[in-house]
Amino acid sequence: MITTLRNLQGDDLKRFWKAYLPLLSRSIKVEEGSTTPREFVTSRGFGEELPYSLSWRSRENNWYRTTKVLYDVDVGSFIDLSPNVRHDNHRNIPIFTNYADRALASVEQTQTQTQTQDNPEMKAAMKDTMNTLVDTNKSAIEMAAKLSVGKTANTFFVNKLIGKLPWFAKLFGKKKELASNTVTKMVAAQTALTLVTHFAPDNKKLTYIAEGMVQEAVVDMSVNSDMLSDMITELESLVHIPDLSAK
Repeated sequence: MITTLRNLQGDDLKRFWKAYLPLLSRSIKVEEGSTTPREFVTSRGFGEELPYSLSWRSRENNWYRTTKVLYDVDVGSFIDLSPNVRHDNHRNIPIFTNYADRALASVEQTQTQTQTQDNPEMKAAMKDTMNTLVDTNKSAIEMAAKLSVGKTANTFFVNKLIGKLPWFAKLFGKKKELASNTVTKMVAAQTALTLVTHFAPDNKKLTYIAEGMVQEAVVDMSVNSDMLSDMITELESLVHIPDLSAK
């Protein structure tokens, strides 16, 4: 962590202190409001005896039992706490890892926002990403609505075919099973689309419904792909194609 802190410069260092010092002030009971290290070490509660707290010596001993990093205000640098070197802790600020990590995260977030604002290409990329997400969600909602319409129309159309065309039930199976039969639904949807295309090509509402019927039937077939795969296998074994290469 100390390497990261030492690499902070200029505005990034100012942002770090702006985020770190309030956290530290509340933790060790120092008057809040400091925005720079020099202000902090002269704030009320730092480097002085307080009636409601431990002695200054006890307080600094507690701090440096939990951290080995400090900021030397006079040197202007983050340093490792050395047991062989005596530091004037009235001029040093303890750096606690949890608070420092939070402050560094704030700095990184600001850096990212600044880079995005200052980089036209990144702004354009972000805009494209957001537009793509919006378009994807919009398409998903539209597709869900169309499938819902298609499902309702398929149920209605299949029941109509069963009721009005008795041969339809005889051709495709038992009457009770037809309403939930995947293949029947696909045939009915394609039939509806053919009828709409032939008799009402300019009717946008009917075209929307018919297309929804086909799409919903295709989704249903995908869900029941195992059954369809078995049917294809049976079909392959049923039909025998002559050897067209034989003379």
